[in-house]
Amino acid sequence: MKVNSNFELSDGARIAVLGGGPAGSFFSIFALKLAKQIGRDIDLTIYENKNFSHEGPSSCNMCAGVVSESLVQMLAIEGICLKSPIVQRAIDTYCFQTTGGDVFLNSPSKQKGIATVYRGGGPVNQTDNEHETERKSFDDFLLDCAEKEGAKIENVRVEDIKLNNGRPIIFSKKGQLPDADLVVGACGINTKTIQAFEELGTGYTRPTTIKAYQSEIHIGEQNVSDLFGNAVYVFLINQ
Repeated sequence: MKVNSNFELSDGARIAVLGGGPAGSFFSIFALKLAKQIGRDIDLTIYENKNFSHEGPSSCNMCAGVVSESLVQMLAIEGICLKSPIVQRAIDTYCFQTTGGDVFLNSPSKQKGIATVYRGGGPVNQTDNEHETERKSFDDFLLDCAEKEGAKIENVRVEDIKLNNGRPIIFSKKGQLPDADLVVGACGINTKTIQAFEELGTGYTRPTTIKAYQSEIHIGEQNVSDLFGNAVYVFLINQ
């Protein structure tokens, strides 16, 4: 497909963001901020079928949920402040446990500036004899930030994307969605939607990946403090 290098969004342009995880929310937040700065009026809609406030795997984007200190600081500069109940625990160390010994990487600022968060609503039926920790999903929080900037949020699963005379057309199970001047793919690389991007003929190819296994084991907040302290442990075992 021939790309117009002079492409520009005019007033009233419509943007469709496919995916409401951090990539989709961050794009939306900063695209809307930039549009306001240059006096451009754009209509932006995020299409996300998950509800990030629900407990369990169905609302989670399958990630360990660790936000680096540098990202926490950069977001704060932009007015996006991560704090409780979004941050479940502030930590200061990564510990890599290997067959050759343990390696500790401490925060250069010597502060607990690394944040651990839930990507969804948290584990199912999480209970703690001491108290129930208040929870709010990182992804849900970012979607709220995008909505405050002016984004519309639609709980819709995008099923397909086509090109019509060089313009993107997107579809859900119920049919064609509103026309968009720009479609942003923020849907992850292991989804049906990303396959549709590959089949458009634009030359896009998803990156290679490796599989990981993830499990949640609830041991109680006090046990986490006693056993792991303010560190994230990564077990690099040779098998």
